[in-house]
This record gives sequence, C-alpha cells and structure tokens, in this order.
Amino acid sequence: MEDSHIKRNFGRQLESSDLSPGSFKLKRLSEVRPRKVDWLWERRIPLGHLTIMDGVPGEGKSFITHALASRLSMGTCLPESQTPFDCDSLLLVGEDDTASTVRPWVEALGGDLYRIHVCEEIRSRCHFSWGPGVRFQFRGDLSPV
Repeated sequence: MEDSHIKRNFGRQLESSDLSPGSFKLKRLSEVRPRKVDWLWERRIPLGHLTIMDGVPGEGKSFITHALASRLSMGTCLPESQTPFDCDSLLLVGEDDTASTVRPWVEALGGDLYRIHVCEEIRSRCHFSWGPGVRFQFRGDLSPV
C-alpha cells in the first residue's frame, strides 16, 4: 500500500504528542518488534496484560477470579504452575455484591483481604449521575482503569 493511499484514507501520521481525543497513530506491523509473552498462569493469563473473564452466567467466572486473587495474595502457585507470584489484585466487580459475596468467598479461599482491592465506584463522563453509588460499568468505565 502506498503512503499516498494511507494519507488519503487515514489522514496524516501523528506523533504521540500531536494526538488529540478521537485521533489515532498508525504503525506498520513491519515496524513492530515481536516479543515473548511472560505468563502469570501458563497459556491462560499473560503477565502485565488485562484479562477479562467472560462467559455464560453461573459457570464459575467469579469463583475462578476470586480463587486466583486469593492465591496471588498469598504467594501460592496457580494450578499446574511451578512459579509462585506474590502480588496485589484489583477486582472489577460488575455483578457480585462486595460485602455479601466477594469478601466471604475470598475469606473462605484464604485470601489476604489487605492485598485484594475492589473497584466499587467510578466517576466518569459515561454516567448521567456523578454522585455516590454509581457502580462500575465494564462497557464505559474500563479505559480509566
């Protein structure tokens, strides 16, 4: 593809400092250096990347998420893993109640409550209400996190 085609169809390429809201910067894949993926949980969860548990309600997404956060908070190896990780976790809870569901599950799993954080509320331009009590909404609130 010729540069004139790119400029005509995608606008001029911008430096990061020139970017304004709603604009973008193009990069050819030929300019991207591949790098090895480091794993938090081998072949399941990449280290340093956002991981979203998605699926049919009632199939165990919340349980797996709470079990993972609990193990990480205690520095315990994940299933089928030889490498323990000792770190904090941030749970973005969209369905479960923190007091009646999340905390009791994490306690039952032996998690360190001090090392597991829950985003209960977010203030963003996506909501009509800016007052307290606005729950995290994955569709509009993920980018600030």
